[in-house]
Amino acid sequence: EEEPAVPVKKAKEGVSAPPSRMKTRGAQLPDYKNFNLDLKWQKSLKSRVVRQPEPSAPARAPPATGVPVGPEGSKNNTGPLPLETNPLEWSVSDVVRFIKTIDCSHLAKTLQEQEIDGQALLLLTLPTVQEFLELKIGPAVKFCHLIERIKLAFYTQFAK
Repeated sequence: EEEPAVPVKKAKEGVSAPPSRMKTRGAQLPDYKNFNLDLKWQKSLKSRVVRQPEPSAPARAPPATGVPVGPEGSKNNTGPLPLETNPLEWSVSDVVRFIKTIDCSHLAKTLQEQEIDGQALLLLTLPTVQEFLELKIGPAVKFCHLIERIKLAFYTQFAK
């Protein structure tokens, strides 16, 4: 009888390590669920969020369209956009209405044809935008940057 070229270890029957104690190539994986994550970047994001005026303050009433407080929110190309409603709850028409108020208004018809709602919008990535929306790299990057700003606003305003 020939011995196998690589020795085979036999598994011990009935012995199973908990997932937090499993080893990977000799390195023990940490138990992330027990970490107390004090994320410094969350604090800095919260300080950069554009605060909306209080209802008692004498200011113009925000539109009831579910889009940002106004297109002025899109002129600053960094940081979150001030959103009035949760983008996860946007319908296709809400997404189209929002896109028409910002720099990417030329994409409104395409997003409507592709039936992109709020959830689908937040899941778009650069490769999917290029492939399915048939955009060149420049406009695709610009649109994905906008999506990242929407995600940032979502996390700071609605995912508390």
